[in-house]
Amino acid sequence: MTKSKGSGSAEVVRLKAHIDVLRRGKNGASTSALVVKPTPKDEVARVRREQAEAKAAMEKRFASMEKVIFALQKQCEIVEANEEAWKLKALRPGNNWGCVAIDQTPYTEVKVTPRVTLGASPDAVGRVNLQLKGMVEQYQREVDLLKEMRIREVNERKESEEEVERLKEAVVRLQTSKKTRGTNLKTKLDDAA
Repeated sequence: MTKSKGSGSAEVVRLKAHIDVLRRGKNGASTSALVVKPTPKDEVARVRREQAEAKAAMEKRFASMEKVIFALQKQCEIVEANEEAWKLKALRPGNNWGCVAIDQTPYTEVKVTPRVTLGASPDAVGRVNLQLKGMVEQYQREVDLLKEMRIREVNERKESEEEVERLKEAVVRLQTSKKTRGTNLKTKLDDAA
């Protein structure tokens, strides 16, 4: 009887030590002797507050990225519309842009200078779009990485909390089983007398 009682209390001591180690690991290293341990309600409230803050920050970032994407789409539509208008003008019959018209002319030596309009080259516009597209893709990768890191952190926190709860239940089970094992000889002697 004393052998099982000693092993049961050793088990309780070992489980309590394990719970203390988990709690210290959860709170971080402390150099002071006095450590204030937050209650589970405080921890849950803190985690929910952190989640709300992270969600608000991500929503802000998403909103700004949506604005950038919308502006890029609008710019692309404008460029495409300008290109289409230019093509329609260039392909119009009777257009002399950049070419020599060979018709019946009263003069034998006619010089026609091509009309040149200075504007942004399509290559420059393409480079700007590629740069902005690269930035948007990089922001998206960062957002995905932040989401993934946050999910991992929350899952690890949940697992440690579940383990603490499981160990607490084991300690309670061991303590209750320790109480019910022994006989109450004093009450039996009182009843007999």
